[in-house]
Amino acid sequence: MKYHFIGVAGLGMSGVAKLILDAGHTVTGSDSAHVYPPASDYLEEHTISYVFPYARKNIPHDVDCIVIGKSAGLVPETNDEVAYAYELKEKGVNVFSFPEVLNILTKNKTESIVVAGSFGKSTCSALIAWCLQSSGVDTGYFIGASTKTPKVNVAIGSTNHFVFEGDEYPTSNWDNRPKFLHYHPRYVFLTALAHDHINIYPTHEEYIAQFKSLIDILPDDGMCFVCIDDETNRKTTWFTHAVTYGFSTDADYVGSYVSQGVKNIITITHKGETLGTFETSLLGKHNAQNIIGCVSFLLHTKKITIQQAQHAVATFEALTRRLDLKSKKTRIPIYEGFGSSDEKTRSAVYAMKEHFPDKKLFVVFEPHTFSWRDPNAVHWYDTSFEGAHAVYVYTDPTHHLTGQKLSLEEIVHRIQKTNIISFGFRETEPMISTLTREIGDDSVVLFLSSGALGGCIPQCVAIIEKMFPI
Repeated sequence: MKYHFIGVAGLGMSGVAKLILDAGHTVTGSDSAHVYPPASDYLEEHTISYVFPYARKNIPHDVDCIVIGKSAGLVPETNDEVAYAYELKEKGVNVFSFPEVLNILTKNKTESIVVAGSFGKSTCSALIAWCLQSSGVDTGYFIGASTKTPKVNVAIGSTNHFVFEGDEYPTSNWDNRPKFLHYHPRYVFLTALAHDHINIYPTHEEYIAQFKSLIDILPDDGMCFVCIDDETNRKTTWFTHAVTYGFSTDADYVGSYVSQGVKNIITITHKGETLGTFETSLLGKHNAQNIIGCVSFLLHTKKITIQQAQHAVATFEALTRRLDLKSKKTRIPIYEGFGSSDEKTRSAVYAMKEHFPDKKLFVVFEPHTFSWRDPNAVHWYDTSFEGAHAVYVYTDPTHHLTGQKLSLEEIVHRIQKTNIISFGFRETEPMISTLTREIGDDSVVLFLSSGALGGCIPQCVAIIEKMFPI
């Protein structure tokens, strides 16, 4: 069969495109001209061909199935390629969203695990998949981020196991249901319910309701594994067959950790009995919490042994853009985090300060999501960068958000009110110049964005490597 992906450069879309290729089908794709790493690297690595810009002629005349992404620009009113896809649908061509295709591909997977929550989804999905895979279970999985362990972010697997990263964002521009409602979990692994995607779910109650719908589709023999450290999770009463984990002493599985340089040592207990100690290169309290949850879940369901879990945790590497080290050629630690929300940003900043307490933290930040530019969320800036020495804020002039939004000047001013040094930039060159002029041997650098940061990271890393070689 011939599949065509409109908006193929999204990590979810490109992942499903790879699964279709692996199944022996033909894949073509299209996207805008603004495709940046890691998506562009992923498409090239897995030989997923695509063209730009969007146009009717991109769709092959003999296409069997068209998959359309969720981007705001992928609507028939403004996108001629999408409009043509709708015309072909009227003539019998299948038109799907990628969660619908993923559901079809995994319909026979009876041991499905949906990892959901407002943060930690990608890391927990990858860690569960890696623990199974490295323990000899040929699991399938779908992770909406670039992974190192496993080596690729998607696989169909040969067993009944499948790990879904369960996204609560709407399925498509014609289907407002959360993506995860297209999946068929036997287990739901829930990290947290901090309010997110406020442009889609204006109130916390509306946001939480999406997860209740997910829990409602669990089968009678299903289970929900819940982080009880999260305040909303603790207050929630509609969990089905719930088992809890966290740092809280009243959790079913209780964890603790000690940070030692650039690693964490984690201990997990169950009913007062120590199950094991686990060493990881993942930084931060939030990652320790992720590991406690994933290991506890796999031990509780008897899918792996403690020894297998210890090996998997020790060999698991941070996902790209999830506090991964950007260079081993400089004595200045440089990390990149995923700064799509307040909670994720605070966790990343906290991790840097915890593991590098004697260094000045320089944060390069792009408020790329709608929430960061929403005037109703301006209070996020009051605490998100607490502990940082300086914050350099970059806004891409080509990135357009609809509705009322905070200006670059308003964002910088709000951060400055917290007594943190802050500057705003609309071009990357002066930002890189300012950063590299101010850092020294007593510094650590953290890049934070869910966008491209103007493509400045490789250039900035190269300069720092030359200035501060090992």
